[in-house]
Amino acid sequence: LAVAPAVAQASSASGYRVCAVAQLSVSVPASIAGDPVAGMDKLAWNILLRNTGTTTCALTGWPALQVRDPAGKPAAIRTSDVRFGNLGPLPVRRVLLGHGQQAVVTVDTTDTTRGCAAGWTLRLTLPGKAGAVTAAQPADLSGPCGGGHLDLSPFYPRSVLTAAVKTLNVSASPPVYRRAGRDV
Repeated sequence: LAVAPAVAQASSASGYRVCAVAQLSVSVPASIAGDPVAGMDKLAWNILLRNTGTTTCALTGWPALQVRDPAGKPAAIRTSDVRFGNLGPLPVRRVLLGHGQQAVVTVDTTDTTRGCAAGWTLRLTLPGKAGAVTAAQPADLSGPCGGGHLDLSPFYPRSVLTAAVKTLNVSASPPVYRRAGRDV
């Protein structure tokens, strides 16, 4: 995952308030075009937080994550804060979100854990005392699994994910396997 300057980020900005629950919408898409969701016994999915407010706000660090089953009871999962996502390393940074901009948290887990919850709801608690937001499971996304382990990336700008996916779409075939402008 390339770390490039993005409109929605700043490393030394000051004066912006932490994003409040009231100014964020959260979603868990089943997939994001071009972003691999499975491979090597792993599953990855993204949590998107959009600033729906009128003022710029900031997110830094990691959220706390709780999974609830259809009855509303917490699922038995463990989480770890990591400095990577399914596409590479992700540094901890302050992510500034203007109106309409998105931050991402990538969740990586194994695809071999038994007892995966169906119809789950995520409760995402923001750092500090900013509160919690919730999102429902997309119909065609499996996981999180009871007794499973989830690795959570820090918040990062959606633009970083978009750039990494774009990089994946570039042919990576070594020159020796290319002939007359096409892969062999």
